[in-house]
Amino acid sequence: MSDKIEYRPINCSYYDVLESHATIGDLIEIVLKTEEGNNQLFTDRIINLETKKGEEFVIMESGNVFRLDAIVSINDESPKQPPYNLAC
Repeated sequence: MSDKIEYRPINCSYYDVLESHATIGDLIEIVLKTEEGNNQLFTDRIINLETKKGEEFVIMESGNVFRLDAIVSINDESPKQPPYNLAC
């Protein structure tokens, strides 16, 4: 049995927000929920978004890689979840 939390896709409109930050190269404040359930703040730039094995990830300039469903907010803007839009 695996302890891994099942990936929950983010809202497609919020994915567009992430792509915009990656394209423009904005320095952003990103708050993520850790595996322990705490929120952690990072200041970084998104350089890419990718999908691996059905999970979506954000790749940061610092080299950090995070699952998109761990995002609590970017620049105080939260993903519109639920509903989870699987039509991305």
